[in-house]
Amino acid sequence: MKIDQWTKFISSVGDDSASLAILRSGDTRQIIALAKSKGFDFTEEDIADLSAGDRSGSLSDDALDAVSGAWGQFKQ
Repeated sequence: MKIDQWTKFISSVGDDSASLAILRSGDTRQIIALAKSKGFDFTEEDIADLSAGDRSGSLSDDALDAVSGAWGQFKQ
């Protein structure tokens, strides 16, 4: 996965409470569907890599926290 695409996706979610709830749920299929609705194409493997802390591509600590549900610390 290209980390810049994930970062753009997270930014596209913004403050939308429904989208944030999907991200916080950790439901991979819902996250993929949400991303697809915003024009991004991620796989289950992409999401699993992020959840496992794969930092290839220099994913920032803030972006990783956002994926794991620490939204209070993520400000873009």
